[in-house]
Formats: sequence, C-alpha cells, structure tokens
Amino acid sequence: PLLISILLSVLILVVFRIDYSTYYEGAKYLSYLLTPATICLAVPLYEQMELLKKNWKAILGGDFCRSSYKSWNHINNGIFI
Repeated sequence: PLLISILLSVLILVVFRIDYSTYYEGAKYLSYLLTPATICLAVPLYEQMELLKKNWKAILGGDFCRSSYKSWNHINNGIFI
C-alpha cells in the first residue's frame, strides 16, 4: 500500500502539473501528523525483524492472498481503483 500510494501521488502531481511546493503547502499538516505514526509502527517491526525474516514466505503469501481477494472483490462490485 505504501508503494502504491507513493506512485499514485507522483502520477497525480505529474498528470495535473502540480508543483511540489504547492502540494507540500497543503499536505504539510498531514505529513506532520503521519510522521510520528510511521515511527510508532516502524519500531515494533524493527524489533521483530528476525521473526519477520524467518517467516517471510508466510507473510508474502498472506499479503498476496489478501490483495488478490481485495482485487477480485472490487472487480465483482464494479469498483475499479
């Protein structure tokens, strides 16, 4: 989700020719609030890095199944995002 949101943001900025300074002026407060939340999520993940490395296949498999289901569900409901 993070990579997709970054790519979508860049695509929107390029397609609509929005300057980064204009974008940042509107998004700086949101960024200010999201930075601590990102750190709060990153620290526990870092602390469990060995467990994540050990179970990477299960994690990727679960993520693949979830994203496949979500995509199939959107297609069946006529939602194309």
